[in-house]
Formats: sequence, structure tokens, C-alpha cells
Amino acid sequence: MRISVAIANFVLGSVYTSYGILTLLDLKHGWRTRGFSHFGAAWVAMAFTCGPHHLEHGLHILLSPRSAGPLDLVTVLVGVPAGVIWF
Repeated sequence: MRISVAIANFVLGSVYTSYGILTLLDLKHGWRTRGFSHFGAAWVAMAFTCGPHHLEHGLHILLSPRSAGPLDLVTVLVGVPAGVIWF
């Protein structure tokens, strides 16, 4: 169970972090023609806080002596489809 929870957190954290990178690249590319994007800036802020948050959860579950329960797995898996579909 611990490995499953850790992997799900790593996947979700990687997806959010990738969103942030893609959005930064898009903002940089369109800066001269479209100008500053408040939504893009907010999206980058969300992605670079949620991504590392889930990556840390994955590391915490993997390295701590606490065992992960079914509720931990369900909680993370609820967010995975939305993250992967957006990506």
C-alpha cells in the first residue's frame, strides 16, 4: 500500500510540476503579442505549489515508518484523473 500511495503522489506531483513548466514556456513565448497573463501567473503559482507538495508526500510516505492506509490511496487517486486529463 505504501508504494502505491508514494507512486500516485509522485505521478500527481510530476504532472503539476510539468504544468508549471509548460505554462512558463507558453507565457514566455506569447509575452510580446499577448502581454502579461494574470491567469497564467496564477496557474504557475498553483502548479509550483501543488507539484512539490505531492512530491513531498510521496517521499514522506516512502521514507517514514508510518504505513499508508486505503484512505491515503483513495485521496490521491481522486486527483490523478483530473491531473492526467488536463496534461
